[in-house]
Amino acid sequence: MPWKELKALGADEIINVVFEEENMDTSCCKNIIEVISRSLGLISRELFNYEMEGSDSSIIIKSNKIGLLDMKKIDELYWIGYNETRNFLKKREFII
Repeated sequence: MPWKELKALGADEIINVVFEEENMDTSCCKNIIEVISRSLGLISRELFNYEMEGSDSSIIIKSNKIGLLDMKKIDELYWIGYNETRNFLKKREFII
């Protein structure tokens, strides 16, 4: 997330858009590929938490088992994002 660089360049307000899986799988891994994948996911989450410290605001789009590249569910992901953004803007009192 390059929000810190945008802030350094003079942006007044930055809205982060974050895609987050709603139900994270906590079951044990079955093979080494799953262990590596899970490890990378945990590292990614920790880096995300570190990078989010100090951000102005975020739109968190929670999806249930929908990958960003899952083209079969792109419409569903779009509408989830659209509704979350609408709710965010209503709370912030932006006109939509």
